[in-house]
Amino acid sequence: MIRLRDKEGRNIIVSPFGAADVVSLYLFYQLLSPASRSRFAPHSFQYAALQEMGESPDPAYLRFVVREEGADPLIAYFIFYRGLFEWEQKRFISHGVQLLPSATCTFAPALSDRWQGRGVGKLVYHALEALLQDSGITHMVLWGGVQAD
Repeated sequence: MIRLRDKEGRNIIVSPFGAADVVSLYLFYQLLSPASRSRFAPHSFQYAALQEMGESPDPAYLRFVVREEGADPLIAYFIFYRGLFEWEQKRFISHGVQLLPSATCTFAPALSDRWQGRGVGKLVYHALEALLQDSGITHMVLWGGVQAD
């Protein structure tokens, strides 16, 4: 668990996703606007899929939930995949960039609509970035790339 304080003085808790977080994550997804949902879809929004994820975690993925201390609604959900997906590896190679999969992760952030633009995503990202660096990650790729719109 990581404890942070945002610029408005709120206590933010970052913890690994587990079985106890399935309902909260499902509700988090349901409350995202269509625009936010369209930008975050590395896995199913269906309850059964989330439940399976919570009960049988895949070690290739690091998943974190973010809450304001004392509150249940999730602020954010961050996924890191250890390595590169084949299509990402090919895309980088086509641009002359060779990334070592064992030192690279693919990152998908999702922030609730009401918390976007408040600096919390950046705060959490930097805390998790340090954790990843400590585990040997030297490069990070944004899942799905950057969208122009």
